Amino acid sequence: WKPEPYFALGLILQRSKNLHGAAEAYESAARLLTAQDAGLAPDLHNNLGTVYHAQGDDTRAEKQFRRALQLQRDYAPARANLEAVSRR
Repeated sequence: WKPEPYFALGLILQRSKNLHGAAEAYESAARLLTAQDAGLAPDLHNNLGTVYHAQGDDTRAEKQFRRALQLQRDYAPARANLEAVSRR
């Protein structure tokens, strides 16, 4: 199995405000990540963090934003999201 279809489904569900479904899709994608998916991983963790944040779970959101930044230090969306969550 590949993570890309789950990531795409997560995007669709997130845009349609189905946060529970988006979280499940992103979590499934995260479980399938391999070293070959390095380009997808920061986006995936950032998006999962935004879903957790929208659900009111800032602890889990912060963890995902930090993971995205571990994978790509200069990833501006994750840095901005982490700063926003940290200000709360």
